Amino acid sequence: MESKEKQIRDRVKKENTLAQLQEENSQIKKKNDVIKRSPVWKIGNKFLEPFVRFKKLYGRIMPQNRKSKLKALEQSNYDLECQINKLMSEIRVKEAQVILLSNDQSTEDLNKAIKLLSKEPNSLEIIDTIVNGCKMKSKSAKRTLDTIVNRFHLLKDIEQRNVVFNKLIDAYDIREIPEKIVRYSEEAIASEINSVASFKTSLVLRSTIRKKQRLTHDHILDDKSLAYQLMDVLDVRRPFRSTETFTTKTFSPENERVLKPVNSAGSRGVYIIYDETNIQRVKDTSIFQGYDELKLKMKEDVQKGFVQNDEWFLEEFIYDRERHKPAKDLKFYCFYGRVGLVLEIERFPNIKYCWWDSSGCKVHTGKYEDQLFAGEGFTKDEIELVKKLSAELPVPFMRIDFLKTSTEFVFGEFTPKPGNYNEFNEKTDQLLGEMYLEAEYKLIDDLIKGKEFSHFKEIYQKVTAFQADIESHSKEDM
Repeated sequence: MESKEKQIRDRVKKENTLAQLQEENSQIKKKNDVIKRSPVWKIGNKFLEPFVRFKKLYGRIMPQNRKSKLKALEQSNYDLECQINKLMSEIRVKEAQVILLSNDQSTEDLNKAIKLLSKEPNSLEIIDTIVNGCKMKSKSAKRTLDTIVNRFHLLKDIEQRNVVFNKLIDAYDIREIPEKIVRYSEEAIASEINSVASFKTSLVLRSTIRKKQRLTHDHILDDKSLAYQLMDVLDVRRPFRSTETFTTKTFSPENERVLKPVNSAGSRGVYIIYDETNIQRVKDTSIFQGYDELKLKMKEDVQKGFVQNDEWFLEEFIYDRERHKPAKDLKFYCFYGRVGLVLEIERFPNIKYCWWDSSGCKVHTGKYEDQLFAGEGFTKDEIELVKKLSAELPVPFMRIDFLKTSTEFVFGEFTPKPGNYNEFNEKTDQLLGEMYLEAEYKLIDDLIKGKEFSHFKEIYQKVTAFQADIESHSKEDM
């Protein structure tokens, strides 16, 4: 592991050093070009021609010791310039480190500092220093908090203790909350203490399980073909999908289709093909034309890691013909039969967002605050259908995405891990975290009472049987 990390560090150092030298060379060339194009240079060059010829002649007859002295002075000047540039670079790096470790930095300052450091040859070593500095600050803060807990948990004044613990519980990392705080927070008399529930923490823990278990229940439904099988069983409208997948080499475009990668997240690698002259990249709503250009962008998506594998499929394009534009997205954040949030997205002509709670009231979540629009929301029948679907899934959380036109409400996909979920504000994160924990409890309770999840189980058994068959064949080949 250490050897691998050293290889990565060495590679990054070489790449960044080369990039710096190329940038310096490029800047020098640009300055030279600007000087040579200037009228002063052109006039001066003509005027100085006789002097240049004289210098060349004088150079031939100049004593050797004077030539060597001049050369030595030029080299010394160059060395001094290099030292100055190096020192200036070191000063900029130190300033960036100070910004990153200070407590009052702005987001803009942070971005500038990280951008500068990422280009340094020793960028990974610098990041190590910054991370270690943050850890030291965190450990120091924890010691302070622990000392406060040890003093105030002995207080007989329960109201005063609760006020203190209410502040402390927000300051702690959730993994380090002392047992003393947890003990008192469970008491009815200390019910004022804030909840430590967190949606992002729950999803991180869920992701940890997913790494240890090859086949988790929510991961199964992340597969579009299996999700569509479940929709067919439940008689829910979903788009037509090509039965075969293809690569960038075997891709044969079709008009009025949506091109999607088999594995991706957050609309990465998704394209709407109206026709050859009108193709839209969903992620940034940019428009371009030509199937050759589309194939180039598909290759870039794979090379840059936006799409995991060069494996794609075509899907029916759900179009709102009455309004002459693509269907809206409605993304329901579902917690085993309950809806916590709904995100409405309009992608044409520019991408815009609107957040709703389950009762149809607009809310602010901290995400997309500069791209909000009025939105139209959803009907009672639509949200009831989504709740019913969510209750059919033996998982505490699943985002269920639909496409909505003036006349249709069409299933899109299941999303077990929404993109950028860490950007929710504290209030939203806590609310969804509480719903996650409540859904976990209710799910276990229903399983104990004998709920079978028959529709899901049918698909689950097919997948596990297929997986077992693959593993048995692999063992036979060995």
